[in-house]
Amino acid sequence: MTGTPLFFILVGPAGSGKTTVREHLISRFNQTLRKCVTATSRPPRPGEVDGISYHFFSRSEFEARIGRGEFVEWQETHGNLYGTLKKTLEEARVAGHDIVFDIDIRGAFFFQDRYPESAVIIFLVPPSVERLTERLRARGGSEEDLRIRLQTAESEFELFHRNEKVINYLVVNDHLSDTLLNAESIVRAERLRCQHYSSEQRAVLCPLQIKS
Repeated sequence: MTGTPLFFILVGPAGSGKTTVREHLISRFNQTLRKCVTATSRPPRPGEVDGISYHFFSRSEFEARIGRGEFVEWQETHGNLYGTLKKTLEEARVAGHDIVFDIDIRGAFFFQDRYPESAVIIFLVPPSVERLTERLRARGGSEEDLRIRLQTAESEFELFHRNEKVINYLVVNDHLSDTLLNAESIVRAERLRCQHYSSEQRAVLCPLQIKS
């Protein structure tokens, strides 16, 4: 582990594979990488567990926590509120872990602006709009749900093109095995950047005087 905690931020439209990539990275780097459990005002889906999938709050409680300044950032997506609690980042910092996020692209830009030395934005995207539509249809839901998610994808693509110079990596999720290997490579490469080592670590590894 280096001296500066890293935030690996997975963004992209619904159906791009963010959850699959996140869970793979957590499994692959299980001693040094932790999931950032975000909060939401939407109700749990079948199989989701409070505190593991999300921190589930009612909309009124979520808004009250916003008022008390408990969130680092928050956004509204698909009519629901999503946000990152300050205590979640503090717990990871104290434990000395890097963190992997699965958040809205606007939230990613917030982290990059506030934590420029830590934020690594990885934009995941299917190989085509047709494949994206197929994946969203396979999830089930109404045609209205599909329309909303495709509309959201359009806005995310627009934000991508307007900010492509500050997005660190673009990963096309065509073949999952390749995607997972690429995601692993990003984690390893970022951890090797010189600036992520503290000055104390650099002094020990590369001393100015070598005692014989």
